[in-house]
Amino acid sequence: MTEPSRLDVQGPAGPPPPPPGVIEPRIRADLAQSTLVVPPGEAAEAVVRVTNNSEVIERIKVRLLGLIAESSRVSPRELTLFPGESGEITVELHFHDRLPRGTHQGMFSVVGSSGSLVPAELPLTIEVPPSPGVRLAAEPPVRTAGKKARFDLDLVNTGNTPLDLQVRAADADRVLSLQLATTKLGLAVEQSETVALVARKRRHWTGAPIEHIITIDVEGDDVAESTEVRFRQKARLTAGVITLLTLALILTLWALAMYYGVQFALDPADPQKIVPASFSTGVGLADLDPATAGGAVSGAVLASTTAQPVARVIVEAFDQRGNLVAATATGEDGAFELDSLLPVRHRLRIRAPGFVEQWWQGAADAQSATPVLVSAAEPTEGLNVLLVGNPGALGGQVIAGDGDPVPITVEVVALDLLEGSGARTTVSNEQGIWRIDGLVAPATYRVTYRAPGYAPVELTQPLGGGQELVVNTARLPAADGAISGFVLDRAGDPVGGVAVTAQSGDLVVEATTPTAGLVGSFTLPDLTTPGTYLLSFAAEGFAPETRAVRLGPGETVEGIEVVLSPALGIVTGRALDSDGVPLGAVRVTVSGGGTLLATETLTSGDVGSFRVAGVPLPGVYAVTFEAEGYRSETVQVSLSKLSPEARAEARLQPALGAIAGLVVDDATGQPVGAVRIEVSDGSITRTTTTASAPASATGRFQIGQLQPGSYTITATASDGSTVTVLRTVRAGETAEVELRLGGSP
Repeated sequence: MTEPSRLDVQGPAGPPPPPPGVIEPRIRADLAQSTLVVPPGEAAEAVVRVTNNSEVIERIKVRLLGLIAESSRVSPRELTLFPGESGEITVELHFHDRLPRGTHQGMFSVVGSSGSLVPAELPLTIEVPPSPGVRLAAEPPVRTAGKKARFDLDLVNTGNTPLDLQVRAADADRVLSLQLATTKLGLAVEQSETVALVARKRRHWTGAPIEHIITIDVEGDDVAESTEVRFRQKARLTAGVITLLTLALILTLWALAMYYGVQFALDPADPQKIVPASFSTGVGLADLDPATAGGAVSGAVLASTTAQPVARVIVEAFDQRGNLVAATATGEDGAFELDSLLPVRHRLRIRAPGFVEQWWQGAADAQSATPVLVSAAEPTEGLNVLLVGNPGALGGQVIAGDGDPVPITVEVVALDLLEGSGARTTVSNEQGIWRIDGLVAPATYRVTYRAPGYAPVELTQPLGGGQELVVNTARLPAADGAISGFVLDRAGDPVGGVAVTAQSGDLVVEATTPTAGLVGSFTLPDLTTPGTYLLSFAAEGFAPETRAVRLGPGETVEGIEVVLSPALGIVTGRALDSDGVPLGAVRVTVSGGGTLLATETLTSGDVGSFRVAGVPLPGVYAVTFEAEGYRSETVQVSLSKLSPEARAEARLQPALGAIAGLVVDDATGQPVGAVRIEVSDGSITRTTTTASAPASATGRFQIGQLQPGSYTITATASDGSTVTVLRTVRAGETAEVELRLGGSP
């Protein structure tokens, strides 16, 4: 079964230390390999060998402490062992594929179900080799422009080691001038950078757009990546521009024809000495020259939403018959002027793309329009028009993060409306595309992008009447994260003065838990996200502790509790007999300063060896070796924070003695077999019989495992004759004796 990793992994606080004088046995366990080399993305397999040295059936479990695995598989989940039985537990570990290169320390805690055994702690070292990787993306992949085009190159370090990269760009035809914002850059693990690429070339005059293919290459530190972008360059005179120029030429020719035609029509004939036909009827409007007898009207066109000038609005004047007599367009200041108008009533039409057409004064058609009386004496001024724009729309694309799609809230707020309108919001789709229709226009809008864990991004976009605009693609940077929590001792009390360090790549953030106020608390702010941070905790008198915490974009992890154990050392060694042969099942006790820890030497595998962990630092300790039949031995060791490991070795001398002898016939001097031998110290009597074969051993006997002291040795022959002697037995020695039957010893 796969166990998901957790951000706030915390090792068990462990059992409280035993009372003085009580010896608690520890689970006997070791690792087949204490150091594993784990390339990123690959699994590591650790084998834990366990022996049940308790007197009950144990269900053994293994826990990983100090290292964060993406997933783990333990087989079997529980190992059932009878007393004295041994077995193995295999742990398969999968780490994050961007686990930084280098050495990572952790340990396995081996725990029994009965609680009668102190958990074993097996140090584990993970060596991660370097695995460089880089991702390159270009935005936009295709850009249509004139003389120059800009592309953004997004580079992300996807490996587990810092990179030094070189960026190059080239077009296939070698006709572009390509400029990179930088050609060299360094990227920490999980760091991303954007490099601007600008392509330039003189535009051709006419014709279809020309497409230039640009290849971007990124190389360095055993990595290489490439991509392509396309620059579609427009001609100076596009088909639309040529069409406009043609129309302008036609209008110019038409205007010239009209002008000279009117001039010719209005040109008076040479004076005649006759009375004209109009002498009796007077002069009519048709007889007036607008250039000399006409008047003018002027004003400004403003947007009804913002009261700002609207440029390029067509203002046309129609006579009473509905004929167009004059037209003009507003300038950038929204102003217009129509001159050379005959001094009669005219109707004005105001129109522009994206705006509602209207007639003066606010009428929908010519029949409803208010006529403007043009005076030849003075111009008619102040004809200001509020033009109503058609609703517009804004849309675009926004990107946040590099993993799964992130829902991004888009808020659009008008900044310059005369009458404020509420904010309009929407949420981008999986591709980051968004659109908001029905926006009041013209107006200037502030577009704000927000997503959990990312810093907001704002931009300002003017929107003309009836326009549907696509704003530039935006990318949301991840917001900073933070990690906070408390440091406690095994009793649950907060610990002040603890040095806390968070490291991810080259970024190192440090803090110290306070000794007053909120004792034991820590906060590590301004952490770049997303990223995995290795937290280290160090304090005088405590064993160092590590935690790995993964921060998502802008994530803040709170409430981490770290329990520090007292600074502990390890005593290892071996027990030998007097001949240097390893001895198993020897009881080893480490004592001193109120500490009493015990174990036994191994009887299989590395026979005679032992390991006692959890020894408080610093201290001087007595290591005592005890075994049945041997005299106890004591060795002194010293542990400190600089030297947390010590080794003790002892040669055990036998604690008992023996009696060996020969029974002979006093008369003949020959060895006598089948003689009963009794050895007694007054309370315990042991018996044996002298050997009868082979000839070399006839008459001989030996009795061992005797406590030091005085013994009587009595030999009784088959005929009932006896002989008794007194001997002293010393530890580790054999007392020799000769018994003579039929005589004195």
